[in-house]
Amino acid sequence: MENTLDRIDMQVLPEEARAILREFYLFLMERYKTSKVEKKESDKAAIIEDLLPKKVRNFVPMTREEIYGR
Repeated sequence: MENTLDRIDMQVLPEEARAILREFYLFLMERYKTSKVEKKESDKAAIIEDLLPKKVRNFVPMTREEIYGR
């Protein structure tokens, strides 16, 4: 079936149907413009980036005066 879908003969359709088909094709292209492979690779990179330890500044505990100072 994949070979049939690769070769759609639009000439057998009336002009109105061709316009609708073109519009629908453009809609599908916009909706699925990123391939699943690219999306999976970027998702993996984002997940790995979230899991890796991040540098943080040193913890300096507050003194009692800083906490209760007025």
